[in-house]
Amino acid sequence: MQLKRTGWIALALIVIAVVPLAGWTAWFHTRTWCPVDMPLSLAQGSRFSTGDFGVNLTGQYAIDINAKGKIPVDDLGCLLGNGMRTTCPASSLVRVHWALSSDGIVAQGTSDDSKGGGATYSTGEAFRTIGYFKGEKGRRYKLDIDVLADGSGLAVANPRLSINVSDTKYESGLVLSGLLRLVCVIIGLVGAALLVGSVLKQRRVRPTVSTLILELPPSVRSHK
Repeated sequence: MQLKRTGWIALALIVIAVVPLAGWTAWFHTRTWCPVDMPLSLAQGSRFSTGDFGVNLTGQYAIDINAKGKIPVDDLGCLLGNGMRTTCPASSLVRVHWALSSDGIVAQGTSDDSKGGGATYSTGEAFRTIGYFKGEKGRRYKLDIDVLADGSGLAVANPRLSINVSDTKYESGLVLSGLLRLVCVIIGLVGAALLVGSVLKQRRVRPTVSTLILELPPSVRSHK
């Protein structure tokens, strides 16, 4: 069956719907939004290294200490010192020095330099941001942590060190993904409807042998 003009337009719409969505989805899900996520000991005097890690997005990255479990999330925020609660029953247990290297030191600081953080009440997780750095796509880094004060009281909450993209790229990407998916689904449905309609129309108008015989004059049909 040969496609008519409407059928080719329908196929083009389907391709337009599938290719950009597949390409964007593949790109988005291969970005390393969180290049580091690993357990961390906060016992005083501990030294910790992430080892080499790479980033495939250029942008600002946050260095976070996350904790979850066995401590109410508000109290956990106080112990981390994330600044979400103005009156805390206990002072922060987090005091560290960090140094980021890539062919030499490229950034460093202490947890005292940053008071940011947050919490997710639905999961009981809180985090404290101890620093930021500008990451460059394709470059490899290593982060070293020196624990300056005893934070072992957080051990029951399983502290972890994470490095995450901290600007709006991830959130913007999610919004764009949703909009692109909606537009592509609409285009794809229109293309599919046109294609089905085109095929059905061709089947209705395509004469069969029996139909041609019945349309012949009786005198001619008698010789068949």
